[in-house]
Amino acid sequence: ALCASTPNFWDFHPSWQNSFESIERSKKDFLCFGAFLNAQLVGYIVFEPNSGDVTQIAVDREHRRKGVGTLLFNEALQHNKKETAKLVNTDTKCDSITAFMKSKGIEVGGMQFEMLKEI
Repeated sequence: ALCASTPNFWDFHPSWQNSFESIERSKKDFLCFGAFLNAQLVGYIVFEPNSGDVTQIAVDREHRRKGVGTLLFNEALQHNKKETAKLVNTDTKCDSITAFMKSKGIEVGGMQFEMLKEI
């Protein structure tokens, strides 16, 4: 059910490494927390405690800037086994995720380039 409802929350699609299919292959390595309002999912986070990686975090657009993302992020950090936390493979053109990351003291760094070849 989580997989079916969450794409409506996304501002960009997760990379293949952060996709639900990839998470499912190693689900024992991840924690997933959801935030609910009147039994409706309004946000979620998928976190890998051994690496400190936030694999996915998303909040329904109608519930943003109300503390849902912060609540989820703080809950994930309670289980972090590293001294740092990071979000990888995010879309740096997405203002909502970069602003959220900066509000948590996570600066954008380590840029990657997408390479395509027509065949």
